[in-house]
Amino acid sequence: MTNEEMNQTLNTKEYIYKFPIDKIYEVLKSTPDGLTQQQAEEKQKIQGKNLIDEKKKESVLIIFS
Repeated sequence: MTNEEMNQTLNTKEYIYKFPIDKIYEVLKSTPDGLTQQQAEEKQKIQGKNLIDEKKKESVLIIFS
């Protein structure tokens, strides 16, 4: 399987568990030790921060009124 084919499959999240781990690291440009600080900063510039939007919590009084 070529890197391009792997990229397409990884983007669709299909059968990732079937790939050899070394190929996954290669496609993701990572290592078992993770990214270096510089790599993480570069990816963050491109992809943005990995944040989860917080939902505004509703008051119990509003829910039961």
